[in-house]
Amino acid sequence: MAPIALVIVIVGALVAWWGSRQLTRPLGGFTRAAEAIATGDLDQRVPAGRDDELGRLARSFNTMADQVARSHHELEDKVAERTAELESFSYSVSHDLRAPLRAIHGFARILLEDHQAKLDPEAQRLLGVIDQNTRQMGDLIDDLLAFSRLGRQSISRAPVDMTELAGSVVDEI
Repeated sequence: MAPIALVIVIVGALVAWWGSRQLTRPLGGFTRAAEAIATGDLDQRVPAGRDDELGRLARSFNTMADQVARSHHELEDKVAERTAELESFSYSVSHDLRAPLRAIHGFARILLEDHQAKLDPEAQRLLGVIDQNTRQMGDLIDDLLAFSRLGRQSISRAPVDMTELAGSVVDEI
């Protein structure tokens, strides 16, 4: 009786081990695939060759992964499209702002150069302020153009003097 019990226990253990492997192996595959998708590998899929619940789960998982990948690519395309539109808008606005700014700056310079003797000191000071502010606005427009081009450039690292940066912000304010 003991040998029969031992055979039954061994066969039972082997069947339990085999059944456990049949269940845990596919679940391990699901786990690895889900982790890969979570880290950005949207091409990850699981084998769906079975006709049981795990096979249906695998097919559903793959369908979901396909939808996530498709949505991700559509979103990337929309972001690229919107970025291009924003760059185009920034470029257009920058150039459209530059023309009237040049006119204001030019007329202020003409008044200062051609009629300075006829202007009182306050008028000369105000024209100087106009000149300074149009130059500053021109710098801002140049910065806007540079900003619109950032999307096409690679990121480069450079040291920043934070004391100088803070000082320029304080001066600006």
